[in-house]
Amino acid sequence: MSIWRTFSHSNGVCSALTQLTQRHSLNQSRLCTRLLHSHTKAVNLKYPRLRTSAIVSTERCLPHTRLIASAHTDAHHIGGSKAHVVGPKTPELLSCTIGQMLKDTAAKHPLQKAFVCREEAVTLTYKDLDEQSDVLARGLQKLGVAHGDRVGVWLPNCSQYVLLQYATAKIGAILTTMNPAYRAAEAVHAMNLVECKVLVITPEVSRTNYVQLCEEMCPELNESEPRLPRDKSDGQRLNLSAVPTLEHIINVSDMATPGMLRYKDVVNFGGDCVDNNGDANGLVLDITPTAQDVINIQFTSGTTGKPKAAALTHANILNNGLMNADRLGYTMNDSICVPVPLYHCFGLVIGNLAALTRACTVVYPSATFNPEKVLQAVHEERCTSLYGVPTHFIAELSHPNFNQYDLSSLRTGVMAGSSCPEEVMQRVIKQMHMKDVTICYGMTETSPVSFQTNQSDPLDKRVSTVGRIHPHLEAKLVRPTSEESEPDTSVPKDDDVCDIGEAGELWVRGYAVMKEYYNGDPKNHPVTDDGWIQTGDLCVMDQERYLSVVGRIKDIIIRGGENIYPREIEEVVFKVPGVQQVSVVGVRNELFGEEVCAVVAIDEDAFDHSDPHSPTAHSSHVSLSDAFDVEITARVREAVRNELAHYKVPSVVVVMEIEDIPITVTGKIKKKELTQQVEKILEKTRAKAQAQASA
Repeated sequence: MSIWRTFSHSNGVCSALTQLTQRHSLNQSRLCTRLLHSHTKAVNLKYPRLRTSAIVSTERCLPHTRLIASAHTDAHHIGGSKAHVVGPKTPELLSCTIGQMLKDTAAKHPLQKAFVCREEAVTLTYKDLDEQSDVLARGLQKLGVAHGDRVGVWLPNCSQYVLLQYATAKIGAILTTMNPAYRAAEAVHAMNLVECKVLVITPEVSRTNYVQLCEEMCPELNESEPRLPRDKSDGQRLNLSAVPTLEHIINVSDMATPGMLRYKDVVNFGGDCVDNNGDANGLVLDITPTAQDVINIQFTSGTTGKPKAAALTHANILNNGLMNADRLGYTMNDSICVPVPLYHCFGLVIGNLAALTRACTVVYPSATFNPEKVLQAVHEERCTSLYGVPTHFIAELSHPNFNQYDLSSLRTGVMAGSSCPEEVMQRVIKQMHMKDVTICYGMTETSPVSFQTNQSDPLDKRVSTVGRIHPHLEAKLVRPTSEESEPDTSVPKDDDVCDIGEAGELWVRGYAVMKEYYNGDPKNHPVTDDGWIQTGDLCVMDQERYLSVVGRIKDIIIRGGENIYPREIEEVVFKVPGVQQVSVVGVRNELFGEEVCAVVAIDEDAFDHSDPHSPTAHSSHVSLSDAFDVEITARVREAVRNELAHYKVPSVVVVMEIEDIPITVTGKIKKKELTQQVEKILEKTRAKAQAQASA
């Protein structure tokens, strides 16, 4: 069991520090901070999985000045030459819930802008956000949503998303974020996995009609007539065979929809609960007893091939937001442009909650990513920070109207999701003025960030590494088991910890590790008894404890920041008539980092060339010697497009003879070897195309 040390401040120390920071310059205040910390008694805390003892918040004793980022404090290097490190001990962990943090921020900075939703022309102050989320919380509570109930949110970035995040936190309900790209089957799986009680949808976005998807999932909706209850025993609840636990669907549109409640009616329902004195007629808003309660479920791909439900607590995600805000040097003068989706931790935690801990303003440029709307938002809102995956920054930099926008207000931001080419980083710093941009590394199961570069890190560290460990976390690299064997879930011995410069699997533990996979198989739980989570990433740590990600132990594909599990796609492709074997791998792509490639073996006799939907149904016999057969490619892509999200559709389909697909002695496909074969095929194809173009 690892021993962690942290600081415990008395009220007197906090008061003295506040007075010093108010009376002296920032540099003097920093010195005072160091002196006070050096004389504070350290206490030892054991850190089993998610039993964090949160200490007094620095937010409650420090003014909003830009303090020294935590990365300036040396982390504790364990084992000398071993790849094992413990993060700094400041800033201290918050002990409050998300709802309490919002009320605290609203009380201190009531007129500070909390967020700007440009597409809806909605701006709320922290006072507005606190009050309106109270009303929505009461409406949900009277609708029957109780502590621990799962509320599914199937929305793009919008004002309702933010209000739902805080409203659910205040009543202890669990915000369950769903990817707007889900098709009907994926949404049904997600809702049944978490036993969703309420689903909130938008009618349509990006040519996807969510009302139609709901009707496809649940045909009974057209015959349902839900209404708001007069009391707990009253009200018409849904009775849907596809999702038995789902009692209500709420549509954010003002239009009436069969089987669905209107969002504004639920809000008005909450407002009706308040009497003339502002009392909530006995409804309890913040009934969450501790910060260790699960408050958010995020779906992430896992070894079963189906998305798993990572259960995250108040302590997990609020503190991770704080650590990001600290590393970025945020104050209430910062305005953060967040074009990344709120259904990911990137937007929900690194965006919303980081801003909450420092009373920053969040700007949502559009419902879904649009590069010019991002540029417009930064220009008009004078944003100081910008988020995105490398693909987003490339799209913004290459936009034909890029030079029309003034981005000089930017100073920092976060780039995450996949590795960033040095040339792109150089352009972000010079052309977008983001000299302090940082790189984040993490996973949903760690809330999400565990490593991050610092604003003062040299450029080579910001493009070749993912930075150093976050505060209050511990990490080590463990020698991986052989590729052909099952993963070793036992606690590694000291001899199994890699040396500096040696590649190994990254293991992390501390406050950020998720509580569990909701309704997950205990046998597949990736967290050891003493709190270590296995990331599945192959990494190298240098002498300064900067981490570089060099590959993955498992074969999850990361396309433009989206995690894609191959097995889910393989199951769909196997349904295509004539497919004997399929293996989905990731291949290199300059724009997205990786692209989905499906390798298929075809039984030519069973392959139906007479299918009227086939693009070559009336052509001559299809030759399987062509690795990029047009007909097979069309069939595979159509099958995946009909069942899965658009980003899971293979961009490349390679046809191989079944005997050419490498397998182990037990019959498992050697994905690493297969990927190398495919890359060679693609290289030859590109070279041939270039030769033909230049001829």
